[in-house]
Amino acid sequence: MEDEGSSRIRSLETCTEEEKKTMELLTKWGSDGSQQSQFKQNFENNTDSDSNIFQSSLVPLRLQINNNGQKKTIWQYPVPSSPRYCRPIRIRFIHETKDVTNNEIEYVESQARNLTKTEILTATGILYITHILLPTMVDAKIYNAATNTTSTMRCYICGLTSKEFNCLSRRKEVNPETLRFGLSILHARIRLFESLLHISRTSYLLKNGS
Repeated sequence: MEDEGSSRIRSLETCTEEEKKTMELLTKWGSDGSQQSQFKQNFENNTDSDSNIFQSSLVPLRLQINNNGQKKTIWQYPVPSSPRYCRPIRIRFIHETKDVTNNEIEYVESQARNLTKTEILTATGILYITHILLPTMVDAKIYNAATNTTSTMRCYICGLTSKEFNCLSRRKEVNPETLRFGLSILHARIRLFESLLHISRTSYLLKNGS
């Protein structure tokens, strides 16, 4: 049985010259803050503190070819929730606030907009890879701050509360800009995600013959 590395190499060998110029690397990123006890060793500046940490990280998800809308997957991370491929973007000793969160989102997205294509020289030619960063690795505090949602019980996508979701006749206006943070759990039953998790585990076991 071929290992994953050999499979990727064989996939690249079959790519046409046009496909080698239209590769995309999809990466998820996010940020979060944490609090901890201040370390006993003092800083040179007495105003500095390591009791609060705010970090942004990214995880590569998929390398694909996007040739005029025709997509072909070259590599896909099999366990996207694993921290194995997680890499830090920036770490700061700062308390997580709404302003800090929005500044961090603007910082990362501005850096992403300025990214140029990565050129990799291989035995079969040069690969040109465009980077696409998706801000989906976030929690409720992050996307609420980014969308100016004041309550965790209010959906950041359509603005309705959990009680208002029971009124099926009420139309839910979705803000397309907020969909970049992923799907709100208020738009689907928790049992749905539980079912998807069960199906994914069963499929994995069947695939590996367990």
